Amino acid sequence: MAVLADHNVAFYDFSRAIPESRYYFDTDHLNRAGVQRFLDEALATVLQDDVGQDQ
Repeated sequence: MAVLADHNVAFYDFSRAIPESRYYFDTDHLNRAGVQRFLDEALATVLQDDVGQDQ
């Protein structure tokens, strides 16, 4: 994590963002409903936080 901080890179751990099995196609991949939920609840927040930040 120190390398990320040294380069001002954010790290997001989404490994527990969607725990319900009904949102998964298999043990590792989201189904369509899971992708939509991930976008709405997790990724949208990250993208909103990043708007206007220097690149």
